[in-house]
Amino acid sequence: MCRKIAAYRNGKMPEAMVTQKAGGTWAGNSADLGWQEYVFPINFNLKDDPFGNKTGIMLPAPLFDSLDLVLDYNFTISSTAGFVTGGTNHVFDLYALIVPRESREAMMAKRILVEVKKHDYTSLATGDEAFKLTLDSKRNLRQLYVQVYEAGVGEGVDVTNLVLKANNEVMWTTKWGDLQAQNAIHANWNPHVGKVNLLSVSTTDEHWTKIPAVYAVNTPITEEAYTIMSYVGDKITLAASAAAKYGILHLYSDVIPAMAVMDFDLDGIGMNMQPQGINDLELVITQGGADGAVEILEQSLSAVWGV
Repeated sequence: MCRKIAAYRNGKMPEAMVTQKAGGTWAGNSADLGWQEYVFPINFNLKDDPFGNKTGIMLPAPLFDSLDLVLDYNFTISSTAGFVTGGTNHVFDLYALIVPRESREAMMAKRILVEVKKHDYTSLATGDEAFKLTLDSKRNLRQLYVQVYEAGVGEGVDVTNLVLKANNEVMWTTKWGDLQAQNAIHANWNPHVGKVNLLSVSTTDEHWTKIPAVYAVNTPITEEAYTIMSYVGDKITLAASAAAKYGILHLYSDVIPAMAVMDFDLDGIGMNMQPQGINDLELVITQGGADGAVEILEQSLSAVWGV
C-alpha cells in the first residue's frame, strides 16, 4: 500500500527491479544479476511542497525525544514459490530528506501527515460491510485508500461500490471503477507499471502480476523466448519453446492496480478536508465476490501531538 499511495501521489509506480533469474552478489542496478529491488516512499509532506515551506506540513522530528524506524518483513523462502535464500541476502538502504530545524514555536505550528492502517478484511460474496474510521478532533481526513486484491480476479469484482458516511450522512458514493478512473485523471497516471526480466522454467510459465486489469507486451531476448497465451485477472500465462529462454515482460494498467482513493485535498494545500472530530465516520463497501483481501488506510493531517 505504501507503493500504491506513492503511485497516486506521483502518477507512476515507484522504481522496482523484478526478475526470474537466479540471484548472485549484489553489484548494482541490473535485474540481469538476479537481484530484486523495490522502493518504498514514506512522505511527510505534500507533493507540491516538498520542504513544507508553504503549507507547514512535515514531520517535526526535533520536538520528540526519539525517532525510530521499525522494519518488519517476512519473505517466503522457497525455490519455487518465493526467494531461494534467506535473510542474509535482504539488504535495506534508507534515504531521508531532512530540512533545517526551525524554532520550537515554528515547529509546534506544523501539521503532520499521518497514515494509519485501519482494517484488514476478507470480502464476502454479497452484501454491504461498514468500517469505522478514526475520530479525533486534532485530525482531518485527507485521503482514504481502499485496496482489494484476489489472485486471478479483475478490478471491481470483489468490491463494487464505496460509500463514505459522516454523522450518518452520505458524503461520497461511487462505483469502484468510476473512482479508479477519476484517480487516474487526478494522478496524471502513467500506465507503464513495470517490467519483469523473464527466464522460463517451463514451456507454460505463470506470472501473477498483482495487477487485476493488466495488459502486457513481451520482448523476446532469445529466439522463440515467449508468447503470451492468456490473461486471467492478474495472471499471465506465457509459452516458451523450452525452459531457460529469456524475455522482458512490460506490464501496463490504465488505473492504479487494485486501489481506489477518496481524495479530499485535490488542490494539494490541505484546506478542504473531512473533519474527524465528529460523532461517527465510516466507510461502507458493497461486495460482489468472496475471498478478496480488503485493506483500508487513512491519511490525515494532524496537529502536533505528544509535546
